[in-house]
Amino acid sequence: MGGRGGSSEGARVGFLPKGGAASVYRVDSAAARETVRRLGDVELRMVPISSVRDAAAYDAGKLARASEGIASGAAMPPVRLLKADGGGYTVSDGNHRIAAARAAGHTHVPAIVDAPRLRSTSQIQTVAKDGMRADSFARVRSERASGQRMRPIEVARYHDGRTVLTDGRHRLAVAREAGDRSISAVVRTYGPRGGLVGKKTERLTIDK
Repeated sequence: MGGRGGSSEGARVGFLPKGGAASVYRVDSAAARETVRRLGDVELRMVPISSVRDAAAYDAGKLARASEGIASGAAMPPVRLLKADGGGYTVSDGNHRIAAARAAGHTHVPAIVDAPRLRSTSQIQTVAKDGMRADSFARVRSERASGQRMRPIEVARYHDGRTVLTDGRHRLAVAREAGDRSISAVVRTYGPRGGLVGKKTERLTIDK
């Protein structure tokens, strides 16, 4: 069923399993290279299908095409997963490939695992700088009181799961003191080799 990728192809795109890996379907090289072009510093994980949550419904035509592709050994794009609260994964792209792989007896799927969306300040685990400076806090509070627009806080999300507040500790503290319900944040996401793979501005709920 095309479950193991060749070592030369795996070395070329960095996506296919090494020899002896668990049974997985083949990954399309062109799709893998396009993913690298769009996302930069990414890696493919071999994720146990048993840890992926089932979709509520499937399209019969899409499921049939995915099943035919796996049965014929066709190479397909890697699936995209999100880490789920409470463990396991939810699917952002590839429900039918996963269902077809499961039905075909595969134990794992090649997947790009994305971090869940940052929604609140409670998800920020650590800060990059030590200590709260009273003079800086007072300055930010004064700037806010005068109507000056506050810059977004800045957050870094790393491949190992760390979420770090890299800039804006005092702005966040002043916003929390003022009773704000949310704050603007520039969120940068870094891949397994430290390269920047994404940057976006989010509105985060402020947890008291």
